[in-house]
Amino acid sequence: MITANSTEGEIQALIENTMGGRKEKVSPYLAPRPPQRLAHLAGLDTTIAQVKELTFLPVQQPQLYEHLGVSPPCGILLKGPSGCGKTCLANAIAGELDLPFFRASGPELIGGTSGESEERIRDIFAAAMAKAPSVLFIDAIDVIAAKSDAAGQRGMERRVIAQLLDCVDALIASGDRVYDDEDDEEK
Repeated sequence: MITANSTEGEIQALIENTMGGRKEKVSPYLAPRPPQRLAHLAGLDTTIAQVKELTFLPVQQPQLYEHLGVSPPCGILLKGPSGCGKTCLANAIAGELDLPFFRASGPELIGGTSGESEERIRDIFAAAMAKAPSVLFIDAIDVIAAKSDAAGQRGMERRVIAQLLDCVDALIASGDRVYDDEDDEEK
């Protein structure tokens, strides 16, 4: 069992054990299943109902969408001021659905060298898509697109945003269901 205190080695051993000894690289963004459940959240009844419709139905009853001849939602974007419960809601979704949970924050994805940020973004999306359906939670994504006056920063920012949008487009095109979070603070 993977817990919040599990080491990367313990997680790797568990994966190898469940895969019959085959080795598979563990993503550094793969997180343990959160203990939170939707029943733990108070005052979000309307939001929870909407989130369940967008996240639970495509995973638990995909035949509904096939019968209707429509594509299921491939993600949701949670936005709002800091402290309004976006992170708690994303953790509860991941805890309820019991799917692989990939977690990163915007600052974790920003690298110091050219191309490093783009690679990190590609890595987390590739890892989540490889385990689809999965939950992809990117907290404080606004850090990736922070306003800056430096010309070099703007060039890097454009490349990082372009990579993020490419990954989202690839996700939508694949039809996999991965969910993400946006922290909507003004910068």
